[in-house]
Amino acid sequence: MSEAFGFVSRYLELGFTVIPILPLAKEPATSWKRYQLERPTAEEIDGWRRLWEKGYNVAIVCGYASRGLVVIDIDSYRNNTLLSVLNLEKLKKGTMVVETPSGGYHIYFRCTGPTPSFNLMHNGRVLAEVRGDGRYVLAPPSKCAPKGGGDPRSYCIVSSTDTPATLDGSIRHELARVLKSRGIEVSTVEDSPKLVDRAMSSGKPYRGPPMPCIERLAAGVGEGFRNEAAMRMASFYLNLRKYSPGEAWNCLKTWNEANDPPLPERELRSCFENVLRKGYVYGCSSLSIVYCDRLRCPLNPVITIPADVSGYDWFSKSVKRRRSRLRIFF
Repeated sequence: MSEAFGFVSRYLELGFTVIPILPLAKEPATSWKRYQLERPTAEEIDGWRRLWEKGYNVAIVCGYASRGLVVIDIDSYRNNTLLSVLNLEKLKKGTMVVETPSGGYHIYFRCTGPTPSFNLMHNGRVLAEVRGDGRYVLAPPSKCAPKGGGDPRSYCIVSSTDTPATLDGSIRHELARVLKSRGIEVSTVEDSPKLVDRAMSSGKPYRGPPMPCIERLAAGVGEGFRNEAAMRMASFYLNLRKYSPGEAWNCLKTWNEANDPPLPERELRSCFENVLRKGYVYGCSSLSIVYCDRLRCPLNPVITIPADVSGYDWFSKSVKRRRSRLRIFF
C-alpha cells in the first residue's frame, strides 16, 4: 500500500469524504460538488487510488460530507494574533492538528450542529477561515509550495491524535465565546450568500414563496440525508416562517411523509428538538449545498449561481419525486 493510500484508508475509517487533487496543487482532479452530499463509491476510490499512487494530492470534503467536519484554517502570518489565545499544545493532545506547507495550521473538529463556512474577523482583519459546508482542505501527505515560494512541502499531522474532537453545538458560537473570554471580540462573515440569514434576523416572519433550496428538500429525500434535511426544514419553519413549535412540528411531520422512507417519528422528533432547544439555524451556507438558484430565489433574485457546477444532478438520483401535490404548509 502506498503512503498516500494509507492516509486515505485512515480518513475513510474516520468517516471523511476524500477526493483527488492535482499534483502539487489545490485544484480538484475531478468534479467534486456531488460529494458534498454523498460518499464516493468503493469503485471510485479504487479508480482514484492509481492517481494517488502517481503523486496526486488528497483533499477532505468538509461539512455534512464528512459527518459534521469543520476545519479552522490559520495562515502562518495570522498565528500571533489567534494562537496567542488558543492553547495549541493542548489542542494537539485533544484533536487532529495539521501543519501546512506555509507554516500555518488546520485544526479539525466535528460539530453536532450546523457546519457553515465563514471567516473569523477581528478589527476588520481575517483571523482564520473556518471550512465547513461547501469547502475542502488538503490533507497529509499532500504537497504544495509554500505561499512565500520555495520547494514543495508536505501537510503533516503534528498532533498526538488523528481523530477530531467533537463540539456540541455551533462552531461559530463556540469560537466567539472562547475568544471573547480571552479579551478578543470577533465577528463572522460567511463565504456564501446570506439571504436566508438576513431574512431570519429581520424579526419578521417570512411569508413569501419557498426558496429553490427548500423546494428541493420539500420534495422529500432518501436514506442518508433524512436527518440533515429534517433539521434544515425545522429551521425553515421555526426560524424563517417563525411558526409556533406546535405548528412547525405539524409541518415537519407532513413533510416527512414525502421521504423515501419517512424517518421514524422518534428520530424526526430528535431532529426537531435539536433545532428548537439548541437554537440551530441553517442559513445559506448550509442550504446551498442542497441547491442554490439566485435567479429564482425570492429573497433576492439578482445573480445566477449554478445548482451544481460539476454538472452532476445528485437531486434527480437521490430525491424521491412525488407526482401527487405536496402537502407542505408553505
